Amino acid sequence: MALLMYDDVRKEADPEKALLNFMESTYQAGALLAGWNVEEMKVPALQELH
Repeated sequence: MALLMYDDVRKEADPEKALLNFMESTYQAGALLAGWNVEEMKVPALQELH
């Protein structure tokens, strides 16, 4: 299980980036455990979405 505490995000210099990094890392961990073909479902890098 992955937990990200609201107060921890608020304390970050860049809360949006911290949240996006957390979500990406939890997605990657879950996909790996589920045996998904991550390369097949690849999306643009977070920096490209802004």
